Amino acid sequence: SASNANACLLAERFAAEGLAARVVGVPKSVDGHLKSEQVELPVGFDSASKLYSELVGNVMTDCTSSRKYYHFVRLMGRDASHLALEVALRTRPNLVLLGEEAAQQSRTIAGLVGEVADLVAERAAAGMEYGVVLVSEGLVDFLPEVRNLLRELDGALAERDAQDSNSYEGLSDDWLSSALSPPAFAAFSLLPEGSQTALLEERDAHGRVQVAKLESERLLGELVELELERRAAAGSYQGRFSVQHHFFGFEGRCPPPSNFDATYSHALGLAAGGLVSAGASGVLATLRGLTGPPEEWAPRGVPLTSLLAAERRRGRDVPLIHKAAVDLEGAPFRTLVSRRGGGRGARRPG
Repeated sequence: SASNANACLLAERFAAEGLAARVVGVPKSVDGHLKSEQVELPVGFDSASKLYSELVGNVMTDCTSSRKYYHFVRLMGRDASHLALEVALRTRPNLVLLGEEAAQQSRTIAGLVGEVADLVAERAAAGMEYGVVLVSEGLVDFLPEVRNLLRELDGALAERDAQDSNSYEGLSDDWLSSALSPPAFAAFSLLPEGSQTALLEERDAHGRVQVAKLESERLLGELVELELERRAAAGSYQGRFSVQHHFFGFEGRCPPPSNFDATYSHALGLAAGGLVSAGASGVLATLRGLTGPPEEWAPRGVPLTSLLAAERRRGRDVPLIHKAAVDLEGAPFRTLVSRRGGGRGARRPG
C-alpha cells in the first residue's frame, strides 16, 4: 500500500514539474489487503496462501501423528485476515481466530482465551489432547480494548520521542499509568511480561508500535495455559496441555509463483505497458474477470487517488492505499462459518 501511495505522490510531483515521466502501479500484496471494487486480487496472494496451506497441512499431519501438542499458528496479515481465512478454508483447523470477526463482536482477550480453553477442555474430555489453532497476525490489534491501548501508546511514545532522544529508557509502570487512560493501562497489565516488553521496544519505520512483536499465538498460548491451570485447580478440567508456537510470515514472499500469479503478473505487465504507452500516469494497472480464463481478462487503469485513505503515522495523517479487511458478509467467510463445529471435535485437523 505504501508503494502505490508513493507512486501516486511521484506522479503528482512529475506532473507539477512538467516532466514527461509516467508512473503506473500494479496491485501487489502478499497478505491480500489491496482489494476493492476495482481491484479483484493483488499479485502474490495466491502463491503465499498456497505455501502457507502446505506448511499448515504439514503441521496438521505431525499433530495427528504425535497426538501430544496443540499448535498455535500465526499467519501474516496485520491489517487484514485474508490469508488466515484462505488457509483455514483449505486446511480446516480445529479453530481459526480472525481479527475482523473479533472486532465485530467486540471480543476481549479474556473472551478469546476462554473460547480456546473451552475447545481444549472439550477435546480432552473426548481423549484428544492435541489440535491446531490458526490465528491471524493482527488478531490482538483488532480487539477494541487493545486497539485503544495501541492508539494511546503510539501517541504517548511519539510525545516522549519529541521530548527525549532516549525515549525507550525508563518506561516505568508509574510513567505508563500516568500516560495511559485507566482502561488502556488495565489492558496493558493483562498482558504477560514478555508481551509488555515487546510493545515498548523499537517501533517500525512508520513510528507505530510493532504489533508483529506482540506474538499473538504465544500470548494466547500462555494465557490459555494459565486459564487451564485455574480450571484444573477448581476441578473443572482434567487433561494435559502442551503447546507449540509457529509464525509463518515472510516465507510467503519467497516461493516460486503459482501458475495463476505467473500468468497474472505477465498480464499486468502488459496492461501497465499499455497505460504508459497511452500517456497515463498516476494510475494502477488492474485486470477484471480473474475468475475466467486469462484470454477474457479485461485491462483497466484505476486512478490511484481513488484508492487513497488517511492513516495515522507518527502522530500525523498520511495518505496510504486503503487496506481492505475481510468481508464478513462475503462468500469465503460465510463458507467458513458453515463449516464450524465439525473441526472442534475432529480427530484429524483438516
